[in-house]
Amino acid sequence: MPTPAGPSEPGPDSASNQMAGYGYAYNWGFIHPSFAPLTLVPRPPRPGVVKVAVILTYLGVGLSAVYTVISIVSLFVNRNLITSQVSEGLRADPQVSIDLATVTHAAVWLGVVVSIIEWILPAAGAVVCAILTGRGANPARIVLASLMGFYALVNLCGSTFSLVSMGAGSVAGEQLTVPTSILRVVLAALAVTIGVLLLVPSANRYFSAGPGRRFAPST
Repeated sequence: MPTPAGPSEPGPDSASNQMAGYGYAYNWGFIHPSFAPLTLVPRPPRPGVVKVAVILTYLGVGLSAVYTVISIVSLFVNRNLITSQVSEGLRADPQVSIDLATVTHAAVWLGVVVSIIEWILPAAGAVVCAILTGRGANPARIVLASLMGFYALVNLCGSTFSLVSMGAGSVAGEQLTVPTSILRVVLAALAVTIGVLLLVPSANRYFSAGPGRRFAPST
C-alpha cells in the first residue's frame, strides 16, 4: 500500500541551500534595499530675500561697530565719574591705599580691549557666514540664522539692562546712554529680520534641493 507523500525536501540547487552555503539561511521576508541614484537638479536663481539678508548682515556689522565706538567714547568720557564713585567707596575703609588714577587708567583700557574683542569675534563670524550663504552654502545659512537669533537676544537684554541702569542712576547707566540703547534695539530688530529672511520658503528652495535630489554642480 503506498504511503502518503510528505513534504518534499529542498533539492541541492534550491535557493535555501545555496544561501546556507554562505553561512546563513535565506530569509524570504527580508527586503533587499535598493539604492536609487540621486537626481541632479539645477539650482534655482538666488532669491531676493537671500541677497537682502546678506546685505543686512553687513549693515548690522557696521552698526555694531558704531555701537562699539560709542561705548568706548562713553567709557573715556565717564572715567572721571567712575574714579569719583570708586574713591567715595574707598573712603569708608582707610586701610585701603591704592593709586586710584593708575587703577582707573588700567580699567578703562581693559574695557576698551574687551569691547573691541566683543565686536571682532561676532562680526567676523557673521561676515564669514554671510559670504558663504551668498554662495549657496546651506550649513552657513543655518549657522547665520542661529547667530542672528542669539544676537537679537543679547541686544534686547543689553538694551533693557542699560535702560534699567539709567533709571537707577548707576555708573553703568551713565556709560550706556540712550543712543546706544536705541542702537541695540535696532540691531536686535535687524537680527530678527535677517533670521526670518533666511528661513522663508523661497530661501529653503534655494539652499535645499529636496529629498532624493542634489543640486547639479554649477558650470
